[in-house]
Amino acid sequence: MDPIQVRELETQLEEWLNQGYQLLADEVEGELRLTIVYVARAGAVGKEREQVFWPLVPETISALESRGVPVQRESPPA
Repeated sequence: MDPIQVRELETQLEEWLNQGYQLLADEVEGELRLTIVYVARAGAVGKEREQVFWPLVPETISALESRGVPVQRESPPA
């Protein structure tokens, strides 16, 4: 993966986390689906939600996991 693209994704990830968003990451058909949800303070309901897709490559998995965002992997077909 292009180092510039990796840096852009890492920057976006840092912005979401610094703004108080919660991220959920799961593998869907060979891509990473990120669900970004604003977690409101003091028991209020989170209202913002967005889904984006990132490439499923070691760099993106490492960026997420190093910041405490686990990646839910697809189970192989039985």
